[in-house]
Amino acid sequence: MTMNDNFNPITIDEKICNGCGNCVFICGMGVIEMKDKPGSVSGKIASASKPEYCMTCETCVKGCKRKAITLNIYPDSFGI
Repeated sequence: MTMNDNFNPITIDEKICNGCGNCVFICGMGVIEMKDKPGSVSGKIASASKPEYCMTCETCVKGCKRKAITLNIYPDSFGI
């Protein structure tokens, strides 16, 4: 898959994410990190800080119990 500057393969819904950090732990590529949650003094939330390293393996999607992570995959990368 070819990446460009406008493409982010991961979307993390900040309204659903509870900041557990499981996605950070299970992502073998270091794509996701925790950042301060907007409007919160001590809360954290997951953020795709290095989307260019994403291999679209779905490990983070499957590991997110809240279903806050989705992958955005180019349809033409699969011949669709």
